[in-house]
Amino acid sequence: RLLLFPKGNNVDSLSIYMDAADSASLVFGWTRFAHFGLTVINQIKSNRSITKDCQNIFCALRNDWGFSHFMPLSEVHNSSEGFLVNDTLIIEADVTVLRFSDWSYEERKETGLAAVKSRVVDCYQDWTDRIAYSMKVLNRMIPPLLDGICQCFER
Repeated sequence: RLLLFPKGNNVDSLSIYMDAADSASLVFGWTRFAHFGLTVINQIKSNRSITKDCQNIFCALRNDWGFSHFMPLSEVHNSSEGFLVNDTLIIEADVTVLRFSDWSYEERKETGLAAVKSRVVDCYQDWTDRIAYSMKVLNRMIPPLLDGICQCFER
């Protein structure tokens, strides 16, 4: 879904973000790579529409990404600019989503993984923290289970 801040997100610009909808209800450990383009349509001269492209690795800790400074609010509200017509602003979104595991090394290189490295690290850290916690729980559970199994065979 799109998150839109028509008065700016603490800035004097139109702010638009892509958000993983209902991310709290997604399966444990979910991760998706998305490439998206957002366009604010110029309703008078379509060739003056503004498009910005972005990519992000979305996960439980990082479920939105986009543009705080998509375009100046003065440009949005200036009726002669052609973006806000009859109190209507048109935004188009073009989104391609892949499972992170489907994202090949070559695609990572071409799409600039370095630009989203901190997101990858955050998602990876979240994933490894969850595994480490699960391992601690399993390490506490396994010895009593093994003792119980061994006692069953000793009888």
